Amino acid sequence: MTVEVTEVHLFNVEREEAQTAELWHAITEQCLADWEGEWLPELFRAMQRLRRAGVDRAHWPQSRHWDWRRKVEVLQGMLANPGFSIVCDGLTQGMMIVDTVKHRGRLDDQQGQHLVYVEFVENAPWNRAELFDPPRYRGVGSLADDRAVVGIERDRLDNDDKFMLHLSQVVRNGLGARAGTCIDPKVQIVDGKGVCVVSCQRSPEPVFLRWKGIETEKDGDFFARSGPGTVKLSLEDSQKYITTRFGTERPGLRMG
Repeated sequence: MTVEVTEVHLFNVEREEAQTAELWHAITEQCLADWEGEWLPELFRAMQRLRRAGVDRAHWPQSRHWDWRRKVEVLQGMLANPGFSIVCDGLTQGMMIVDTVKHRGRLDDQQGQHLVYVEFVENAPWNRAELFDPPRYRGVGSLADDRAVVGIERDRLDNDDKFMLHLSQVVRNGLGARAGTCIDPKVQIVDGKGVCVVSCQRSPEPVFLRWKGIETEKDGDFFARSGPGTVKLSLEDSQKYITTRFGTERPGLRMG
């Protein structure tokens, strides 16, 4: 089976740096083998630690009874329920199954529109802060194991204003101060939780990503939309794109 793979990045907690990983647009036999051979033994040991510590079962991971092999078998071939997995260091770090048909948007500007709903998502046990301190990787999953909306409260900032300030600073750090003026974040309430909705205006000039030293070009990497996805353009391709779209040259370009 040919699997589409997208490059992504996780945060390695021990090294305190970003690490390249792969987003697989499928849940493969390798992923299921990792779940059976690596995840389940670690999860069992984590449950033993919680039991010895006297933690009430109500606070144990709700996904501890999930059978990923069974889920994949039941949904095999159903176009409305694609699966995804994240692989890093040759090991599956997370898996997810979504539904693209049954659910509709509830935000003010998305009422009734189709949305991608996360049916099941789970991190490898060693990536879960409630089981391992510190976890191995951060950034694998963004929803709670019970499939509820977790809201910005999970980021543990004091209030919405501080969250907005933090988000704006992250954008400025990665994309530059001028690009930061093109975003308009606001908080809406969904299922009683605060959800940050970010509206983005088109930038009148090229925007380059510089993020924690992972960029491949000195002045930053340039990304462009390609169908439903985003691709990183090479130095030469980015110059051609920028010339066509913006009528200018890429900063610092040295070719030929």
